[in-house]
Amino acid sequence: MPPGPLHLIAGLRAAPAAPPPAQWLAQLRRTRTRDHAATVLATLPLVDLLARPGGLARLEPLLPHLPLSALLAHLRRFDAAGIGFETAMAVAARIADPAEVRAAGLGPLRFAAAWTGVDSRRWEPALAAGARHSLEAVPRLRGRTLVVVEPGSDTRIVFGIALAQRCDDADIVLLGGGRFPLRPEESPLHALVRWHSTDLRAATPVAVGHDRVVLVTEQYFGEPDAGVPHYVWETRRHHRHEHEPEFAPGSGHGFFRGLGDASFLIIPWWEEFVAGDQ
Repeated sequence: MPPGPLHLIAGLRAAPAAPPPAQWLAQLRRTRTRDHAATVLATLPLVDLLARPGGLARLEPLLPHLPLSALLAHLRRFDAAGIGFETAMAVAARIADPAEVRAAGLGPLRFAAAWTGVDSRRWEPALAAGARHSLEAVPRLRGRTLVVVEPGSDTRIVFGIALAQRCDDADIVLLGGGRFPLRPEESPLHALVRWHSTDLRAATPVAVGHDRVVLVTEQYFGEPDAGVPHYVWETRRHHRHEHEPEFAPGSGHGFFRGLGDASFLIIPWWEEFVAGDQ
Protein backbone atom coordinates (compact mmCIF):
# COMPACT_ATOMS: atom_id res chain seq x y z
CA MET A 1 0.00 0.00 0.00
CA PRO A 2 1.47 3.40 -1.01
CA PRO A 3 2.35 5.72 1.87
CA GLY A 4 0.04 8.57 2.80
CA PRO A 5 0.94 12.28 2.63
CA LEU A 6 2.42 12.39 6.12
CA HIS A 7 4.75 9.47 5.33
CA LEU A 8 5.85 11.21 2.13
CA ILE A 9 6.66 14.41 3.97
CA ALA A 10 8.50 12.50 6.68
CA GLY A 11 10.53 10.83 3.96
CA LEU A 12 11.41 14.18 2.42
CA ARG A 13 12.58 15.54 5.77
CA ALA A 14 14.64 12.41 6.42
CA ALA A 15 16.44 12.80 3.07
CA PRO A 16 15.98 9.24 1.71
CA ALA A 17 18.42 7.77 -0.74
CA ALA A 18 15.89 7.87 -3.59
CA PRO A 19 12.91 10.12 -4.29
CA PRO A 20 9.44 8.69 -3.60
CA PRO A 21 7.92 7.02 -6.67
CA ALA A 22 6.03 9.47 -8.85
CA GLN A 23 3.09 7.08 -9.10
CA TRP A 24 2.60 7.31 -5.33
CA LEU A 25 2.35 11.05 -5.59
CA ALA A 26 -0.08 10.93 -8.49
CA GLN A 27 -2.21 8.49 -6.55
CA LEU A 28 -2.09 10.79 -3.54
CA ARG A 29 -3.46 13.66 -5.64
CA ARG A 30 -6.30 11.48 -6.94
CA THR A 31 -7.21 9.90 -3.62
CA ARG A 32 -10.63 10.30 -2.06
CA THR A 33 -9.04 12.36 0.71
CA ARG A 34 -7.97 14.90 -1.86
CA ASP A 35 -8.83 17.92 0.29
CA HIS A 36 -6.77 16.54 3.16
CA ALA A 37 -3.91 15.63 0.85
CA ALA A 38 -3.92 19.10 -0.71
CA THR A 39 -3.85 20.71 2.71
CA VAL A 40 -0.89 18.60 3.79
CA LEU A 41 1.00 19.16 0.55
CA ALA A 42 0.41 22.91 0.80
CA THR A 43 2.19 22.96 4.17
CA LEU A 44 5.45 21.65 2.74
CA PRO A 45 8.33 24.04 3.58
CA LEU A 46 9.33 24.36 -0.08
CA VAL A 47 11.81 27.17 0.45
CA ASP A 48 13.67 25.19 3.12
CA LEU A 49 13.57 21.91 1.18
CA LEU A 50 14.80 23.49 -2.07
CA ALA A 51 17.68 25.15 -0.22
CA ARG A 52 19.03 21.88 1.21
CA PRO A 53 21.80 20.00 -0.59
CA GLY A 54 20.10 17.55 -2.91
CA GLY A 55 16.71 18.96 -1.95
CA LEU A 56 15.59 19.57 -5.52
CA ALA A 57 16.28 15.96 -6.56
CA ARG A 58 14.13 14.65 -3.71
CA LEU A 59 11.39 17.25 -4.07
CA GLU A 60 11.07 17.48 -7.86
CA PRO A 61 8.79 14.41 -8.32
CA LEU A 62 6.34 16.00 -5.89
CA LEU A 63 6.14 19.42 -7.54
CA PRO A 64 3.61 18.65 -10.32
CA HIS A 65 1.20 17.31 -7.69
CA LEU A 66 1.15 20.33 -5.39
CA PRO A 67 -2.10 22.33 -5.09
CA LEU A 68 -2.48 24.79 -7.95
CA SER A 69 -2.29 27.75 -5.59
CA ALA A 70 1.11 26.53 -4.33
CA LEU A 71 2.38 26.11 -7.88
CA LEU A 72 1.45 29.69 -8.76
CA ALA A 73 3.06 31.02 -5.58
CA HIS A 74 6.39 29.23 -6.13
CA LEU A 75 7.06 29.46 -9.89
CA ARG A 76 9.92 31.89 -9.38
CA ARG A 77 11.53 29.59 -6.80
CA PHE A 78 11.19 26.65 -9.18
CA ASP A 79 13.12 28.60 -11.79
CA ALA A 80 15.79 29.60 -9.28
CA ALA A 81 16.18 25.99 -8.14
CA GLY A 82 16.55 24.82 -11.74
CA ILE A 83 13.70 22.33 -12.09
CA GLY A 84 13.93 20.08 -15.15
CA PHE A 85 12.14 20.58 -18.46
CA GLU A 86 9.75 17.65 -17.99
CA THR A 87 8.76 18.81 -14.50
CA ALA A 88 8.20 22.36 -15.76
CA MET A 89 5.99 21.06 -18.59
CA ALA A 90 3.95 19.00 -16.12
CA VAL A 91 3.49 22.06 -13.89
CA ALA A 92 2.55 24.22 -16.89
CA ALA A 93 0.02 21.64 -18.08
CA ARG A 94 -1.78 21.76 -14.74
CA ILE A 95 -1.77 25.58 -14.68
CA ALA A 96 -3.36 25.67 -18.14
CA ASP A 97 -5.84 22.84 -17.52
CA PRO A 98 -9.41 24.25 -17.34
CA ALA A 99 -10.57 21.43 -15.06
CA GLU A 100 -7.72 22.10 -12.62
CA VAL A 101 -8.41 25.84 -12.60
CA ARG A 102 -12.12 25.24 -12.11
CA ALA A 103 -11.54 22.79 -9.24
CA ALA A 104 -9.08 25.16 -7.53
CA GLY A 105 -11.57 28.04 -7.70
CA LEU A 106 -8.79 30.56 -8.37
CA GLY A 107 -9.52 33.93 -9.93
CA PRO A 108 -7.60 36.06 -12.46
CA LEU A 109 -5.65 38.07 -9.86
CA ARG A 110 -3.83 34.94 -8.61
CA PHE A 111 -2.61 34.28 -12.13
CA ALA A 112 -1.71 37.95 -12.60
CA ALA A 113 0.40 37.86 -9.42
CA ALA A 114 2.30 34.83 -10.73
CA TRP A 115 2.68 36.50 -14.15
CA THR A 116 4.33 39.59 -12.68
CA GLY A 117 6.42 37.55 -10.23
CA VAL A 118 8.35 35.33 -12.66
CA ASP A 119 11.37 36.22 -14.76
CA SER A 120 11.15 33.30 -17.19
CA ARG A 121 8.86 33.61 -20.21
CA ARG A 122 8.28 29.85 -20.31
CA TRP A 123 5.33 30.16 -17.93
CA GLU A 124 3.52 32.87 -19.87
CA PRO A 125 1.39 30.65 -22.20
CA ALA A 126 0.19 28.48 -19.31
CA LEU A 127 -0.53 31.47 -17.05
CA ALA A 128 -2.44 33.25 -19.82
CA ALA A 129 -4.52 30.13 -20.48
CA GLY A 130 -5.17 29.61 -16.77
CA ALA A 131 -6.22 33.24 -16.33
CA ARG A 132 -8.68 32.86 -19.21
CA HIS A 133 -10.21 29.76 -17.62
CA SER A 134 -10.34 31.49 -14.22
CA LEU A 135 -12.85 34.01 -15.59
CA GLU A 136 -15.48 31.35 -14.87
CA ALA A 137 -14.97 32.14 -11.18
CA VAL A 138 -16.00 35.76 -11.77
CA PRO A 139 -19.80 36.24 -11.56
CA ARG A 140 -21.56 37.84 -14.49
CA LEU A 141 -22.97 41.35 -14.17
CA ARG A 142 -26.17 42.26 -15.95
CA GLY A 143 -26.81 45.58 -17.63
CA ARG A 144 -24.27 48.17 -18.76
CA THR A 145 -21.14 48.86 -16.71
CA LEU A 146 -18.53 51.60 -16.95
CA VAL A 147 -15.14 50.52 -15.54
CA VAL A 148 -12.60 53.29 -14.89
CA VAL A 149 -9.02 52.26 -14.09
CA GLU A 150 -6.19 54.43 -12.81
CA PRO A 151 -2.88 53.27 -14.32
CA GLY A 152 0.26 52.39 -12.39
CA SER A 153 -0.75 48.96 -11.12
CA ASP A 154 -1.12 45.75 -13.14
CA THR A 155 -3.42 44.41 -10.42
CA ARG A 156 -5.85 47.29 -10.94
CA ILE A 157 -5.71 46.85 -14.72
CA VAL A 158 -6.30 43.09 -14.65
CA PHE A 159 -9.13 43.50 -12.16
CA GLY A 160 -10.82 46.09 -14.36
CA ILE A 161 -10.35 44.04 -17.54
CA ALA A 162 -11.61 40.80 -16.01
CA LEU A 163 -14.59 42.55 -14.46
CA ALA A 164 -15.48 44.18 -17.78
CA GLN A 165 -15.14 40.85 -19.59
CA ARG A 166 -17.79 39.32 -17.33
CA CYS A 167 -20.33 42.09 -17.92
CA ASP A 168 -23.19 41.76 -20.36
CA ASP A 169 -22.14 45.14 -21.76
CA ALA A 170 -19.14 47.14 -20.55
CA ASP A 171 -16.88 50.06 -21.38
CA ILE A 172 -13.45 50.13 -19.73
CA VAL A 173 -11.54 53.40 -19.81
CA LEU A 174 -8.31 54.84 -18.50
CA LEU A 175 -8.89 57.38 -15.74
CA GLY A 176 -8.65 60.74 -17.49
CA GLY A 177 -8.10 58.99 -20.83
CA GLY A 178 -9.73 56.91 -23.49
CA ARG A 179 -11.57 53.64 -23.97
CA PHE A 180 -9.77 50.29 -24.08
CA PRO A 181 -11.14 47.86 -26.70
CA LEU A 182 -12.16 44.51 -25.22
CA ARG A 183 -11.82 41.27 -27.19
CA PRO A 184 -14.18 38.34 -26.56
CA GLU A 185 -12.60 35.24 -24.98
CA GLU A 186 -9.21 36.96 -24.59
CA SER A 187 -7.08 36.09 -21.58
CA PRO A 188 -6.97 39.07 -19.19
CA LEU A 189 -3.16 38.67 -19.16
CA HIS A 190 -2.96 39.04 -22.94
CA ALA A 191 -5.29 42.04 -22.57
CA LEU A 192 -2.86 43.45 -19.98
CA VAL A 193 -0.08 43.33 -22.58
CA ARG A 194 -2.35 45.11 -25.08
CA TRP A 195 -3.25 47.73 -22.47
CA HIS A 196 0.39 48.67 -22.03
CA SER A 197 0.94 48.88 -25.79
CA THR A 198 -2.21 50.92 -26.52
CA ASP A 199 -2.23 54.71 -26.42
CA LEU A 200 -5.18 55.45 -24.15
CA ARG A 201 -4.36 59.07 -23.47
CA ALA A 202 -6.73 60.41 -26.11
CA ALA A 203 -10.30 60.50 -24.89
CA THR A 204 -12.76 58.52 -26.97
CA PRO A 205 -16.52 58.96 -26.68
CA VAL A 206 -18.30 56.59 -24.32
CA ALA A 207 -22.07 56.34 -24.56
CA VAL A 208 -24.01 57.38 -21.48
CA GLY A 209 -26.67 55.32 -19.78
CA HIS A 210 -24.65 52.89 -17.66
CA ASP A 211 -26.34 50.96 -14.87
CA ARG A 212 -23.24 51.20 -12.64
CA VAL A 213 -19.79 52.77 -12.53
CA VAL A 214 -16.74 50.96 -11.11
CA LEU A 215 -13.68 53.05 -10.24
CA VAL A 216 -10.40 51.27 -9.44
CA THR A 217 -7.92 53.84 -8.16
CA GLU A 218 -4.93 54.33 -5.89
CA GLN A 219 -6.62 57.02 -3.79
CA TYR A 220 -10.18 58.25 -4.01
CA PHE A 221 -11.19 61.88 -4.01
CA GLY A 222 -14.51 63.49 -4.73
CA GLU A 223 -18.13 62.48 -4.62
CA PRO A 224 -19.90 60.28 -7.20
CA ASP A 225 -22.80 61.64 -9.17
CA ALA A 226 -26.23 60.95 -7.77
CA GLY A 227 -28.40 58.39 -9.46
CA VAL A 228 -26.03 55.82 -10.93
CA PRO A 229 -24.49 53.45 -8.34
CA HIS A 230 -20.72 53.84 -7.98
CA TYR A 231 -18.35 51.19 -6.65
CA VAL A 232 -14.96 52.55 -5.65
CA TRP A 233 -11.92 50.37 -4.95
CA GLU A 234 -8.95 52.18 -3.37
CA THR A 235 -5.69 50.21 -3.47
CA ARG A 236 -3.20 52.41 -1.60
CA ARG A 237 -1.92 51.56 1.86
CA HIS A 238 -4.00 53.19 4.55
CA HIS A 239 -4.15 53.65 8.30
CA ARG A 240 -6.69 51.62 10.24
CA HIS A 241 -8.34 54.67 11.78
CA GLU A 242 -8.34 56.74 8.60
CA HIS A 243 -11.58 58.43 7.63
CA GLU A 244 -13.55 56.72 4.87
CA PRO A 245 -15.90 58.44 2.41
CA GLU A 246 -19.50 58.43 3.50
CA PHE A 247 -22.15 57.92 0.86
CA ALA A 248 -25.79 58.79 1.42
CA PRO A 249 -27.90 55.84 2.63
CA GLY A 250 -29.86 54.31 -0.21
CA SER A 251 -27.59 55.84 -2.86
CA GLY A 252 -26.26 52.44 -3.91
CA HIS A 253 -22.65 53.66 -3.71
CA GLY A 254 -19.99 51.44 -2.15
CA PHE A 255 -16.40 52.12 -1.08
CA PHE A 256 -13.85 49.31 -0.62
CA ARG A 257 -10.14 49.05 0.08
CA GLY A 258 -7.75 46.49 -1.34
CA LEU A 259 -8.12 44.07 -4.26
CA GLY A 260 -8.31 40.30 -4.37
CA ASP A 261 -10.23 37.68 -6.29
CA ALA A 262 -12.97 37.88 -3.65
CA SER A 263 -13.52 41.49 -4.78
CA PHE A 264 -15.27 40.21 -7.91
CA LEU A 265 -18.07 38.86 -5.71
CA ILE A 266 -18.84 42.14 -3.99
CA ILE A 267 -20.91 43.93 -6.63
CA PRO A 268 -23.55 41.21 -7.11
CA TRP A 269 -23.75 40.70 -3.34
CA TRP A 270 -23.99 44.46 -2.75
CA GLU A 271 -26.74 44.92 -5.30
CA GLU A 272 -28.76 42.01 -3.93
CA PHE A 273 -28.39 42.56 -0.19
CA VAL A 274 -27.03 46.02 0.64
CA ALA A 275 -27.61 48.74 -1.94
CA GLY A 276 -31.08 49.83 -0.84
CA ASP A 277 -30.36 49.61 2.90
CA GLN A 278 -26.81 50.58 3.85
